[in-house]
Amino acid sequence: MNALKCLVGIVIIVAVYHVSYAEEEAGPRTERFGFADTLGHHILLQVEPSFETQLLTRAICAQGRSLPVTAVSMADIPHTHPTDERAEDKDFHSLGGTVYHVGEPGTAPHDTCYLVDQKSIDESDVLVPGQTDEPCPEALNNQLEADLRRVVAKCSVLAMFESGLRIALVEYQPEGKHLLASLTLFGDDRLANFLMPAKSGTGSAWRVDDEEEISAEDFEVLFGLNGPEGAAVAIAWAGAEGSNIGLYQVQGDTLEIVAEGYRYFQFPDAQ
Repeated sequence: MNALKCLVGIVIIVAVYHVSYAEEEAGPRTERFGFADTLGHHILLQVEPSFETQLLTRAICAQGRSLPVTAVSMADIPHTHPTDERAEDKDFHSLGGTVYHVGEPGTAPHDTCYLVDQKSIDESDVLVPGQTDEPCPEALNNQLEADLRRVVAKCSVLAMFESGLRIALVEYQPEGKHLLASLTLFGDDRLANFLMPAKSGTGSAWRVDDEEEISAEDFEVLFGLNGPEGAAVAIAWAGAEGSNIGLYQVQGDTLEIVAEGYRYFQFPDAQ
């Protein structure tokens, strides 16, 4: 009987673990975006070292750079001094988390990178974004207006990929105080939107102190992925105090954030 009770207890513990893990997996992952130091030799992931962080052996950085990384002890890296005013350039020792050594030739200083395991990178194609200033096709604007029943006011292609996919920032005509913008992935017979509704009247609509305006200049397309779960695009969106980073994955006719992060910038005039 005692053995049976013990077995039941183990089963309950395992079941609870799986439920908790599933709940964590249901939302966007927050522990995968990190940033490089001033030399591009190390990347900091601001989560405590764990079994999972040891499995992350690849960094996908801006412009689709895919680099090998190895988790190292914080004690093994030198103390550094920031070369600009950004708060995240403080010494990694003072910030804490998991540090990775970047394989040669390293990455760009202050780079934003997405950490993955080897299996994920083996199953996915990394897409390098190409910059473009081409206007959105008229056919795209017509399709969006028909689907969303909103008039397109401005549409800017943020980046294009060799696969034929493009990502655009679309702003729609206001309806009273109701504002709407979208990140739209299109091409290759696909059309998926991440809708960003907002309201006017406070001076801050999509971001704090944005003067109720949204601009393509504030968006940086870091890289794209094409894997078993579909196409995804990593985008950094700069604001007054920092940058929101998201991995937007195609799910039907929508884009869903499956991983996200935030980089806080503290400039002297904001102190």
